[in-house]
Amino acid sequence: ACIEADLAEGRKGEDPAFAAFYPFMIKMGFSPDVLAALIEGLLQDQADEVCIEDEAALLRYAYRVAGTVGLLMCDVLGCRDANAKAHAIDLGIGMQLTNIARDVLEDARMGRRYLPGEWVNDMSPASIRAAADDPNGADSQKISRAVKRLLLLADQFYKSGAIGYTYLPWRAHLGIAVAA
Repeated sequence: ACIEADLAEGRKGEDPAFAAFYPFMIKMGFSPDVLAALIEGLLQDQADEVCIEDEAALLRYAYRVAGTVGLLMCDVLGCRDANAKAHAIDLGIGMQLTNIARDVLEDARMGRRYLPGEWVNDMSPASIRAAADDPNGADSQKISRAVKRLLLLADQFYKSGAIGYTYLPWRAHLGIAVAA
């Protein structure tokens, strides 16, 4: 909360890690609002149990933890075009959705369910873990359908993100395209 207040007030504050980061933040022109959204997403991950309610909450979370990174990368690469930034957000979201699809069981083991509850009948992380023991069971099938839906959604964001490659310097374009 102190770092968020320092961001809002435009000061480097007392936290040693943030104070060390602050000159770089200023040099790169990072938006305090974007950094605050990133921090909010990272703090959300620290809850004892994370259960995303619906698709809107999923996309909000993906923006916070990955779309913001796309925006920050634009600043690092000197890409200031608003159109480029919209595509960078989408690429970050697409990548986060893919990470979620890949890590469903691992996340459940940590008390997290990023698949929207409305897609999986509000299964708990414990239920997801149990479903892994019965791959042909109804719960496993629900999870499989949700993962497929998630990957289709990610693909939409990747397509938008790919349009933004043209705004990037060539070396960054190639590296980011390979990462995506």
